[in-house]
Amino acid sequence: MARSHSPRLWMTVLLVCLCLLAAPAASAQFPGLDKLKRMAETQREWSLAEEKAIGQATAAKMVAIFGLYENPAMVRYVNLVGGSVSQFAGRRDLDYSFGILDTEIVNAFATPGGYILVTRGLLANLENEAELAGVLAHETIHTSERHLEKELRSRKMAALGWEEGTRQIPVAELAQLADRAADTLLAGKLSRDKEREADSEGLELVAAAGYDPSAYPEFLQWLGEGSDNQANQRFLGILTASHPKYSDRVSRLEKQIRKNGWDKQEWPRLAGRFEENVDFSAPPPEPAEEVKLAGMETPAPAATEAPDRAALEAAAVAAAASADVP
Repeated sequence: MARSHSPRLWMTVLLVCLCLLAAPAASAQFPGLDKLKRMAETQREWSLAEEKAIGQATAAKMVAIFGLYENPAMVRYVNLVGGSVSQFAGRRDLDYSFGILDTEIVNAFATPGGYILVTRGLLANLENEAELAGVLAHETIHTSERHLEKELRSRKMAALGWEEGTRQIPVAELAQLADRAADTLLAGKLSRDKEREADSEGLELVAAAGYDPSAYPEFLQWLGEGSDNQANQRFLGILTASHPKYSDRVSRLEKQIRKNGWDKQEWPRLAGRFEENVDFSAPPPEPAEEVKLAGMETPAPAATEAPDRAALEAAAVAAAASADVP
């Protein structure tokens, strides 16, 4: 006798078949679906692996433009100071690396994944270790809070052309994103609310590490006075254009210091130790054929390329500043 099937069973089978037949036609029925998927991809937070890969490529791009200042002892010192403040950052999944860019421009840059670069020009204008700690803490917040990634995502410039979880990011995609990220840094296009967050949260790291919190706003005050001089625009132009007014930043930080009672305590600034470790009067060691930034696989160009790099530096900064980035 043939086995009978209930009407309910056949109805279930029919529904499954209809679903299977309808699935391939979804994009045809909704022509805008692919665009929606791309928009969703733009808003997706990068995975840790993606964050580190893009950050490394961006740092390599910055090094290719400016070159690395080849002084192992000074780089080691900057990493020690950076480590003293970054250990108090909220994220524990990043290994922070600090390097020195060989340029007289006074600035510092934070790329995704924990790569932080300060310039030779910035170090030459600091007076003590507490000021250096303030700068490095500010940049640590930028990278730990994914500020550059969020900025790119807000402009719909962060879409990834590969699926999350794939082992290797296509070179072309990586280079394109690194270019966008580097241009954003050079043009000083981080939003001012992110700069304010880096100031306030960075000051918390400075205090947690035991440095004088007042040193950082005092350095900002000095930068503000220096930026009023037209002759300093080549060295301070990016900072002046991108960050909130120095007077506003100093005022906010001073309020934060008073609110926490930090002005009632004695804090070290360690000017002597800074001067011992950051000394540009003596020539740095002879450059090697190539230099690697800590944690990076991509070698940086040797410092002997300084004349060509200077021209490249000026062109890159000018191009980034004039780029049509909303």
